[in-house]
Amino acid sequence: MEIALPLPAREPLLPGESLTSLIRRTSNAMGYEEPGRLRALLKESVEVPAHWNHVQRGLVAQRLEFLLRQSQSSILIATVHSYAARVMLVASTAEPATSCDSKTILKYFQSSNPPICPTCLAEDAQPYERLTWSLRAVPVCLQHSHYLTNRCPNCQRRLRPDRSHTAACRCGFNFRDAQQKAVSIPAARLLKRIDRWFHGDALPLHTLPTCAFSWWFERLASAVKKLPDWITRTADALSIDSSAPEDLAAWLTAADILDGWPERLFAFLDDFQRVTKHRTTATGLTRSFGLLLREAKHLEDLGYSLPADALREYLTDHYMAGHVTSKVCLFFLLFFFKLLESRPWISLTEADEM
Repeated sequence: MEIALPLPAREPLLPGESLTSLIRRTSNAMGYEEPGRLRALLKESVEVPAHWNHVQRGLVAQRLEFLLRQSQSSILIATVHSYAARVMLVASTAEPATSCDSKTILKYFQSSNPPICPTCLAEDAQPYERLTWSLRAVPVCLQHSHYLTNRCPNCQRRLRPDRSHTAACRCGFNFRDAQQKAVSIPAARLLKRIDRWFHGDALPLHTLPTCAFSWWFERLASAVKKLPDWITRTADALSIDSSAPEDLAAWLTAADILDGWPERLFAFLDDFQRVTKHRTTATGLTRSFGLLLREAKHLEDLGYSLPADALREYLTDHYMAGHVTSKVCLFFLLFFFKLLESRPWISLTEADEM
């Protein structure tokens, strides 16, 4: 069934609003019991993504453009794809990406239980969700320096993107009455910097474009989870609350490593090589450094050599616990293998003993 006419209710897109929020407000203005009614209208003719914030340029966006009387560019700005050029890794010779794939969305965005800031909702003339609240690396409201919440404080149900009301739970609790915990001043300061990084501003590794920087940032945050001591130190230093999102301290630890590049990276690698990796039967450098070497090589193959250069420096000048040869991916090329000629050599017997 084709949609004959646009919806009578026309809700303007508010500053920074997510598409999910716009759909919910339009549904309420139409008097629908739930936003699923709008999804049902579109399902008659197109396949709709599971989450409105994942809508890409194409037939669904065209139908929404007609239905909501919003331009397609406005609709796409309200989706995670507005971050595509900054988080989708592409080769240095390629054009910036215009949409995010599903793997990238899972890495950087919280979709299944999008968090909210009750203080923002209380201040809004018309409560709405911000797209930036879904960014995993910044699970706080930067305006009020409060932790975001993705549960109803009353019934403890997780917030669903398809709920009927932005500021109220189905149990009847008004989210605007919720008490929030403040973020410490040092943590808030660092999180504001991280937010700027995801917008391409003042990157600590300034020679990397934002897409490559974001990709390496996420890989470091993932690697940091192997070192609970580092995460604990960061949480203590920045007074991270125990109820804070699980990954927050990992992102902040990775940010600290990038801020102190490359010395902090070398200190991290000293400890990282001593913990058991996911492949317990692996030998050599794979056992010591997990996927970091291959991930740095992947970036270098795409035209971004800064992480690989730093890891090569560490392996040639700082790594004394094993044997480094041309079989290590970062030294495949003869030009880089020559760097090993001046490295203090350790025999295989000595390496086994160490």
